Amino acid sequence: MSAGLRLLFLLPFSPQAGVGNATTARRLCNGLKRFGHSSECMQVPADLRPAADGQWQFPADLQTAAKNADVIVALHAVKAAPAAVALAQSNGCKTVVLFTGTDLNGKPPAWALQAVKAAEASVALSPPTLKRAREKFQCTNVQMIVQAAAPLPEPRGGAAMPKHAPKLAGEDFLIFLPSGLRPVKAPRRGIQALRKLAARRPEIRLWIAGMELDADEAAAVKADVAKFKWAEYVGALTQTEMAAVMRRANLVLSTSRSEGGAPNCLLEAALFAKPIAASNIAVHRFFPGQRRLFQEDSDLVRMVEHCLQEPQMEALEARQLREETRTRFDRTKEAVSWDRLLRKVANPPVTE
Repeated sequence: MSAGLRLLFLLPFSPQAGVGNATTARRLCNGLKRFGHSSECMQVPADLRPAADGQWQFPADLQTAAKNADVIVALHAVKAAPAAVALAQSNGCKTVVLFTGTDLNGKPPAWALQAVKAAEASVALSPPTLKRAREKFQCTNVQMIVQAAAPLPEPRGGAAMPKHAPKLAGEDFLIFLPSGLRPVKAPRRGIQALRKLAARRPEIRLWIAGMELDADEAAAVKADVAKFKWAEYVGALTQTEMAAVMRRANLVLSTSRSEGGAPNCLLEAALFAKPIAASNIAVHRFFPGQRRLFQEDSDLVRMVEHCLQEPQMEALEARQLREETRTRFDRTKEAVSWDRLLRKVANPPVTE
């Protein structure tokens, strides 16, 4: 095996955050270790912008990390790619842009278009986002590497439920909505959709978990759950706490309006063999698939009722989805594809 590369992953959030692109970066770093690559993950400060003359003033730690990198991978074409390209150009390394979902919403700003065109390669995580990336960014250097499924970590003996979360009775039916609190994830939809059903079925519980990424949305979610005893915002959970709640859940819910690839939380739910209900968007049609989608709130209510009435049938379908997920979203396949791309970017073939 040839020598490994030095990789720098740039994210708009902390690499330790409980958000999708941080989870993706951590998984990629772990997968690429087996090919001899070394990786560092760093956050691009939200207020980092070029000066009026177009020059960037990077924090010293970012500048140092870039000097030591062979390839910089930017997770988010708008919030990370422009800084990544500027760092790469000033330090003589290469850039790969990973479209993460929200960067494909709306019209891309000019500086993001320029950054994607300047990068040596770009990556989409699903067929729908590959199509959107080509259309919105007019790029020919984009390829698809499907998001892999990685299980949440569980200590020997099992993970403990969050101490601050409400206690659950054995008969409680837990619907788990892991979602950053921001409008694009529509976390309040689950509360609104399930109000009448929860009044009829007192065993229903809805837990929303995730970082407060938008102050207004976070305030609205907290105000909504305060109205109902069956709904709870349990905050941002650690990975082991997520594992404990996921294992206890009877149904895992995604109300998102936009995703870049098969959502990490739904892949994790599938590996736990949990029934899934997801909003009808293009990426959810890719995974978990049409059978697990709801268009209207009434569709979601029917799906929850079916889980309550036919738990054995739902459990069988969830086990089938687990086996499909293990095959379709294999971590080794993902790591091999990324290794091949990164080596090609770092050492492009010589042309006559």
